[in-house]
Amino acid sequence: MPDIDTNDRLPFPVDPLLAIAHGRAALALVESLIHGLCEAGALTTQQSLEIVERAMDVQFDHATETDGVTTDLWKSHTILSLIAQSIRIDVENAPPAD
Repeated sequence: MPDIDTNDRLPFPVDPLLAIAHGRAALALVESLIHGLCEAGALTTQQSLEIVERAMDVQFDHATETDGVTTDLWKSHTILSLIAQSIRIDVENAPPAD
């Protein structure tokens, strides 16, 4: 029996434009959630920056592994970079810790 990796394919056909829309909505939701957690004091801005930078590192590794086969991974990396820039502004403008 061949090995089946369910991460390589979806169980149903997906419209690429719909998948892009879902991905963008998910990233916007996560970015909003991160900012909300920081505002509520559940997460520091530095911690949130570290989380996004970790995601960027993972995305970079995945994109590098594809050896240029797909640009979608690099586009995702760019979006994560923009989120990191947004959070860096919050880190720079955060009041000093007591």
